[in-house]
Amino acid sequence: MDELTDDEKVTLDAYNSKTTSWAAAHDDEDFWENEMKMFKKLLPKGDLLEVGVGSGRDARFFIRNKDYSYLGTDVSTELLRVAKTRNPAATFLESSIYSLPKLGKKFDGFWCAAVLLHIPRNRLLESLQSLAQVTKTGGIGFISTKLGAGDGFEPYSADKEKSRLIVYYSKEELESALIECSFEILWDSVITERHNKWQSFIIRKN
Repeated sequence: MDELTDDEKVTLDAYNSKTTSWAAAHDDEDFWENEMKMFKKLLPKGDLLEVGVGSGRDARFFIRNKDYSYLGTDVSTELLRVAKTRNPAATFLESSIYSLPKLGKKFDGFWCAAVLLHIPRNRLLESLQSLAQVTKTGGIGFISTKLGAGDGFEPYSADKEKSRLIVYYSKEELESALIECSFEILWDSVITERHNKWQSFIIRKN
């Protein structure tokens, strides 16, 4: 993945380490329950792209919903391996968020959970523009990231010898970036999980 920065490669190396144990610890299918209900209401059917499938947890919801034609992507080969094992009937591709336009297709919607927190702050607009390029006009998207301020490397929960880049955003920062990239904010929420606050936005491509 030549398009990744050195910081992003450090994060990728962490996710390719002890993937099975990480996946087991992040298997709560109900975590985005309210967000998925709202997303389904706003996008009841269509071609759906999941960006950053991780272990394939969220993919289960979309695959069970026969109204979606699902494609999942991730930059981690090891996470994709787990996702494919858990969802053998689904289609998955290795791709970074920056390479999405190379898919050569526009989607009715996308699901992008816990991806932007690993994107260097100076590449946020680039990543959102990539999402915009693969979304049809009027298409619905979901993004989530950690609420807060600052950025830096934090220990990887599955392997303390490795670390991941974590970038925190204020609500105002993300709203401004989304609007700049031709997205309209339809709905937002905050989930408190132990010491983390996850902020989510459901958006529409203008």
